[in-house]
Amino acid sequence: MRCTLPTDRAPPKVRAVCLTNSPIPGIPTYMQWFTIERKLGTPRIAGFHTITGEALAVQMRWPGGGFVWNTPVAVHVQRRGHTVVHPVRDLTRIAQFAVAIVTVMLVLSLRQEGKRDSP
Repeated sequence: MRCTLPTDRAPPKVRAVCLTNSPIPGIPTYMQWFTIERKLGTPRIAGFHTITGEALAVQMRWPGGGFVWNTPVAVHVQRRGHTVVHPVRDLTRIAQFAVAIVTVMLVLSLRQEGKRDSP
């Protein structure tokens, strides 16, 4: 698995983090089943613009299967050698995160109420 972005098209702000087969010191070998990467898609030409999507990919692998979660992060628009990065604000992801936080807070508060009621 390749853990770096190609240098011929990677803007300076884009970086990849890979925990699989990585030369990063301090990463134990048991972490080879988990990967977090920022990936650039295939550049598309539209008129005078070159448009490239960027995604965050989280991968978990185990014998016989795995789990992959991709979410858009940004869109890179290049014209005449200048690249502008437009972040993607995914309202569904924000709402899911908010629901998860509220759920955790509710569970913790209910546990506290249960501890106070018991003698």
